[in-house]
Amino acid sequence: MKKRVTRKKTANKKKRLVSKRSFTAKNIQDVSTLAELLGNIIPATSFGNGFCFQKIAKENGLSKFWKSGNKKDQITYFITNVLKYHPKIFYKILRENISLGIQRRHKQGNPVLKPEIQKLDNVLKSLSVNFTKEIEELNLPTERPRIVPPPIEYQKILEKASLHPILLPECIGLYKDGYVNESVRKSLEKLEKYIQDVTGQKDIIGKDLMVQTFNEANQPKIKVTPLISKNDIAQQEGFRYLNMGLMLYWRNKFSHGDKEQISYIEACSVIFIVSEMIRIIEESK
Repeated sequence: MKKRVTRKKTANKKKRLVSKRSFTAKNIQDVSTLAELLGNIIPATSFGNGFCFQKIAKENGLSKFWKSGNKKDQITYFITNVLKYHPKIFYKILRENISLGIQRRHKQGNPVLKPEIQKLDNVLKSLSVNFTKEIEELNLPTERPRIVPPPIEYQKILEKASLHPILLPECIGLYKDGYVNESVRKSLEKLEKYIQDVTGQKDIIGKDLMVQTFNEANQPKIKVTPLISKNDIAQQEGFRYLNMGLMLYWRNKFSHGDKEQISYIEACSVIFIVSEMIRIIEESK
């Protein structure tokens, strides 16, 4: 009988060793704010078992703290319970995943800036989570950097556009990495090189190349129309002017590397035009 009592006491003692943090009203409010801030860096869920809080919960054996609901409620419930029962694991989760979330945001064209991460640090401090050293080591910019990948929706525009193979993969790669000016300049360089290769005019560049290649009045080296009717001649002339304009305006604009980055949609538009020019020339051959 004594042994049973002793075992019961030992079991109760073990139960008492499981620490459970009590949360004040302020703590609850802070956790809700923390869930929103972290949710902007690490998504709650993702398709295909990608990077997200749900996967993090599973990998750390904490799926019991993941419940259905809207995304903020899911993250709030998860953080609340991990902080209550496994504060050391919560610190580990932050250490292993904050930088991954920051990289994800940067690739999507929405970089995490220092004011945002400092706000996160302040909320963590209010919850007695000291993560300041790790956050300072991230060395994030205070303002949006000049070179930033386009938002994901703009990246998908080029991916789905069926650009001419001559422009791939280099031009689209530069664009997706945030070098939008260089992506446009490179596309024009490839157009110029393509025309030089087709016509054999290796020593002529820019506007002069376009004049000599498409001049409707002087036996053009590349005919994009039969040049029989007045309409044919007018179209050939228009094509010449289009290519001259590409060289005079866009190519010259980016011949120096000190220009401000143009908008993502503007860069897409020029690359589309260049791709179409190459396609028309290719079909005319």
